[in-house]
Amino acid sequence: MRAAGAEHEVRFDLTAGRVVKFTLHPMEVVNDSEIELYLERLALTNEVFGDDYRVAGWVEFPGEQGVRLVVTQPWYRTRNGEAVHPTDLQIWSYMTTLGFQRVGEGMYHHPELQLAVSDAVGKNFVLDLAGAVKPVDLQVMRPDATMQAALERLAQAQPAVQVATGAEN
Repeated sequence: MRAAGAEHEVRFDLTAGRVVKFTLHPMEVVNDSEIELYLERLALTNEVFGDDYRVAGWVEFPGEQGVRLVVTQPWYRTRNGEAVHPTDLQIWSYMTTLGFQRVGEGMYHHPELQLAVSDAVGKNFVLDLAGAVKPVDLQVMRPDATMQAALERLAQAQPAVQVATGAEN
């Protein structure tokens, strides 16, 4: 089975219970910083969200300059016939529980960890069999000082919202 998003071509290895992701576009071999940033984002996702991204290697396709990185992550089983993706409120509750502050549509900031998360929208999360929110494709980054200050201002400007917790999710 295949799918594609904005950053990856995705295949499913149901036997291994893993999603296999190829970067959609080749990364220039000479541009080590691009590869380092990509790998740092994956490591931060593993650390902060308890994901299990693994680097499987790289592939170089004929006619392309550079390599496509290949990573895998868990395949989360979801409930058939029910919502696969969480609502915005479920995402907000999940992110708030982890110490993140919402700073805009799909954008969160963690002041203590000094992290920013973008693309935190429904299609990038799933609800597993138990109904738990699981991130599957977030953009996690360490902002520079200027961006950090802007995120803190945005977080302060957000309206306070009571989020559901526990059984209310």
